Amino acid sequence: ELAGKEDIDGTSCFKLKVTDKAGKVVVAYIDSKSYYKVRQTSTANVNGQETEVSVNYSNFQKIANAGIVMPFTIENPGMPAPLTFTKIEVNGKIDEAIFKVD
Repeated sequence: ELAGKEDIDGTSCFKLKVTDKAGKVVVAYIDSKSYYKVRQTSTANVNGQETEVSVNYSNFQKIANAGIVMPFTIENPGMPAPLTFTKIEVNGKIDEAIFKVD
């Protein structure tokens, strides 16, 4: 459901309300120019109480040889520090030895 437009940190965003089959609601904020998801909010049960959880996405970069753009920084305001990636590989080679059971 398109729930209007909203300003997120100076960026004009489409506000999309997504409800899954179980009735869980997630609100996605999509940059109206780039169409990147810059924020997502939902509710979660934390210590027995319903709490709004927000995740911010930024530092978007194109992935070499994959043709897609990914956020290299993911931030949850309730956490002490953002998660920042220095490299993301798509369909990279994996050493089969890591799947061996000893």
